[in-house]
Amino acid sequence: MPTFDRARRPGDSGTPDLPASRTGQAWPVVIALATAVVFVVFLVHAGLSLAVVMALATVVAATILVTLVTGTAWLTRLRDLAPHPRGHH
Repeated sequence: MPTFDRARRPGDSGTPDLPASRTGQAWPVVIALATAVVFVVFLVHAGLSLAVVMALATVVAATILVTLVTGTAWLTRLRDLAPHPRGHH
């Protein structure tokens, strides 16, 4: 049975260090590319003002989506790292 070191050390935040992934570095590129595509499509079909509004809406929606995905992944990882109580499955 594994033994968990529960002692707190000075400067320890209490949460385990989670490794950074390479996909975290790709999100800004994906958001910028999607925003550029939306801007160009709406610029060609509707005009400048609607293109700017839709590009800003794309940035906001993509940022919310990235926040939800990374937050869910972070919480799932923390849940997997947490010690489980004995007797429960």
